[in-house]
Amino acid sequence: MFDKRFEFTYRFPRLSEIHAPLLMAEAEIDQPDALRTEAQRLTDVKNKLDHKDLGLWHRHTNFTNPAGAVVWSLRDMGIEMPTQAWAKMMEILSAFPACLSVASGGADADTLAPIHSLHMCEAPGAFICATNHYIRQRWNTTREWDWLALTLNPHYEVRGH
Repeated sequence: MFDKRFEFTYRFPRLSEIHAPLLMAEAEIDQPDALRTEAQRLTDVKNKLDHKDLGLWHRHTNFTNPAGAVVWSLRDMGIEMPTQAWAKMMEILSAFPACLSVASGGADADTLAPIHSLHMCEAPGAFICATNHYIRQRWNTTREWDWLALTLNPHYEVRGH
C-alpha cells in the first residue's frame, strides 16, 4: 500500500496544449446518462456529510487511516511540527533523494553544494520543518540550505475577494 511509485515523462507543452483544457471547460460536454446519474449520487452523499457530527467524523477517519499512528510516534520522538504533511515530505525526500540534486543546481546529492528550495502554500510549515530535519540528519550541519516560502492569506479568502 505504501510502495506506490509513478514515473512521468516531462515534456514542454506547445501553447495550444496549454489552452486546450480551458477551451474544453467552456464547451458544452455531452455527458452520458450513467455519468450524470453517478455525479448526482456523489453530490447527494457529499451533502449528507454536512449534517454529521464533526468529532464523530474525525474519529472515523482517524480509525480508517492506517498511517495515523505514524504522527503519534513522531510526537513521542520530539519532532518539530509532527503532522501528516511532515511525514509525507520525509517520505518523498527519502524515496527520491534526487530531488535534492535538482535543488542543488544539478550537483550530486552527496556533494555539499547549497540546496535551494521554494515551498508553496506552506502554512503552517511542516514541509519546511521536514526538509530541514532531512538535511540535518543526512549531512549534519555542513549543508547550506536557502529556502523561500509563500502561502495564501486565509483571511483574504474568507472575505470572498
